[in-house]
Amino acid sequence: MAGWRLAKAVSELGQLGVVSGTGLAVVLARRLQAGDPGGHMRRALEKFPVRGVAERVLQRYFVSGGIGEGEKFRLTPLPQLELGAALTELTVVANWAEVYLAKEDHDGVVGIEYMENVQTPTLASLYGAMLAGVDYVLMGSGMPVFVPGVLERIAQGVPTELALEVTGQDEGQAGPEWQKFVSEFSPVKFWGSVGEVPEVKRPAFLAMVGSAELAAALWKKADGRIDGFVIEAAKREGGREDNLDERIAAEAEKMREMGMPFYLGGDYGEPGKLVLALSEGARGVRVETAFAFCQESGVEEDLKRRMIEKCLAQSEEGGEVLAEAWPSPVSWPYEVLELEVAGPVSQETPAHKGGAEGHGGARTCDLGFMRELYRKDDGTIGYRCPGEPVDKYLQKGGKIEDTVGRKCVCNAMFATIGLGKAREAGVQGVLVTADRKVDVAPYLAGSGLSYTAADVVAEFLGERE
Repeated sequence: MAGWRLAKAVSELGQLGVVSGTGLAVVLARRLQAGDPGGHMRRALEKFPVRGVAERVLQRYFVSGGIGEGEKFRLTPLPQLELGAALTELTVVANWAEVYLAKEDHDGVVGIEYMENVQTPTLASLYGAMLAGVDYVLMGSGMPVFVPGVLERIAQGVPTELALEVTGQDEGQAGPEWQKFVSEFSPVKFWGSVGEVPEVKRPAFLAMVGSAELAAALWKKADGRIDGFVIEAAKREGGREDNLDERIAAEAEKMREMGMPFYLGGDYGEPGKLVLALSEGARGVRVETAFAFCQESGVEEDLKRRMIEKCLAQSEEGGEVLAEAWPSPVSWPYEVLELEVAGPVSQETPAHKGGAEGHGGARTCDLGFMRELYRKDDGTIGYRCPGEPVDKYLQKGGKIEDTVGRKCVCNAMFATIGLGKAREAGVQGVLVTADRKVDVAPYLAGSGLSYTAADVVAEFLGERE
């Protein structure tokens, strides 16, 4: 997860530093329960403009000295159609804090990235980030048609709503039970009687899509201004370089015809590809894995060290570290790395490896960001996840085949950044996501088993000695 430290470091280097916005409510709550080492969360909350809101968050979650070893973190409320006052406040404050800290004491630009299909926290998350002055909003994993308009309405300080994608909501469209499901947010209601709602700037919006064709479709359908695109089509097939540059050249030509600013992602996020991307008319490249294991990243320190060791060992043996796709609870695969560390990671434990069989019933869904929204028979909204206990998923109308191989992304990602929670049975693995090909050697330059964000930027810009 790209936290405020990494985003700040990249921004101070003159690049666009981007914070990961998914699950920030849980991140803030657990950092506070861990005692807030360094006092960074409390420093940010002291500057939050609605004092009563910040004080309530601190009262609910801050534990002086941190919770005891082996003690469970207090769970945050599950995100639902109506977040409720407590989760709304926590979500706004969490997004504010991450952006505030990323922008603190410098003039660089900072962005925040969200997943389009993590829907219900979106409005409160955007408001918190915009209240802190975020410069860019990036969104992918879907077709964020309505988000540009949402940004404009939030900037105007007026109530806004976001249409939600709900499985089965069209089934009753011809009858009286049909309804459009929306989440709602009102800046005026959030501020209450505290004072006048402050003006916030409308950040630039970059849509992350899989191809120029999807970019064109989104550009036509969007209900507001799109400021650019990140094209994620640059993926090797089977780890090979075959025709990669030719495929990207075709995508770039289509984007140039549209006349829209664009960046290249996927396998162009590695050294040597920036010059090629710029020559095709791109504004730059999106870099992910290179930053994931640098000193400023949020990945737990022991995992970073072991991942670097694995990369170097594979390189010495003449091989490569390749990420493998596996199905997540949502509709697209993650690229994950297998790594043995005090027991297998990437959740390859018996309790989490299976699907339909359940493997001892160790599945859980107590954070809920990846839950699917579906229309129940009575016309109300329900929530289900293929990674939850199989019997519960089937009771909610889920299909048995959708549970096979599914794993809990939410808990695994928090474990990866050192904010996992203890469990009574089984081992909660981490989730190490990465680009298809992983090679950190270019950034080390004989400096041991660690490198910085500055090393990455210098390598991409060709400024390493």
